[in-house]
Amino acid sequence: MSFVRVLVLLAAALTTLVMVTAFSACIQLGPSDESSADAGTPTVQEQCSEVMAAYCSRANECYGEDPNACFQPAVELCCGDACAKPATSEEKSIRACVMDIGKENCDDVVVAKLPPRCNGVVTHD
Repeated sequence: MSFVRVLVLLAAALTTLVMVTAFSACIQLGPSDESSADAGTPTVQEQCSEVMAAYCSRANECYGEDPNACFQPAVELCCGDACAKPATSEEKSIRACVMDIGKENCDDVVVAKLPPRCNGVVTHD
C-alpha cells in the first residue's frame, strides 16, 4: 500500500473521530444577538446543510472524502436535536463561513477544524 494511500486512510479515520467534537463548535445553543426567527426563517438543519456541504466539498478536494458519505453525518452532528428549530443566524454569516471553508488549509480539513468565522455560526433560540 502506498504511503499516500495510508495517509489518506488515516486522515479519513481521524476525521471521523474528530468530527464528533469539532462540529459541535458549529452551533450555538440558546439565544443569539441577532434578530428573532420568523416563519420565513431557515431551519438549523438548512443552515447546517449549507456549512457542511462546503466542508464535505473541501474534504473531497483535499483528500478524496466522498461528499455523500460525509454530508449526512456532518449535518446531524452540526444541528443535533435542534434540526427543526428556526435558525437565528444571519445569512451573511453563513455565507462568510462557507467562503472560509472553501479556502481552508487541507491540514485543518483533515482534523475537521473549522475556520474561526464558522465557530458558533448556526444559532437558534
